[in-house]
Amino acid sequence: MVVLKRLLKQHKIPWVGGFKDMLGQLVFYVSMVNFVLIVITAYNTTLREYILQWMPGFQLWMFYAILIIIIFGLMVLEYKYIVPSLYSFRSKQMFEHESKVMDELIKTQGALKRIEKRLGINEKLKNKGKH
Repeated sequence: MVVLKRLLKQHKIPWVGGFKDMLGQLVFYVSMVNFVLIVITAYNTTLREYILQWMPGFQLWMFYAILIIIIFGLMVLEYKYIVPSLYSFRSKQMFEHESKVMDELIKTQGALKRIEKRLGINEKLKNKGKH
């Protein structure tokens, strides 16, 4: 058990985590460049001949325009449905499983309520609305 504990001992090396996080942030841009290059290759090697049979004047910029419209449609779908569902799921997970952040938030809310009660802030706000 001691050997395993020594083997799995974690080390704090700040620049490694920062470097990895920065690489993770760059993946979006690298993926965009990769996507553009793949689309150009697919269009020029495979798709152009098939598309030109049905639409003789079709060009690469038209292909990109169609892809951009599809991407924006997917972005709207993501924004309207998937993101709210994802955040709802994550929030539920934080409450159902032991989350130190949620525990601290609940403690802080309790402390804030006690402070407000001592200072009579809630009564002052209620009375202010009656005038």
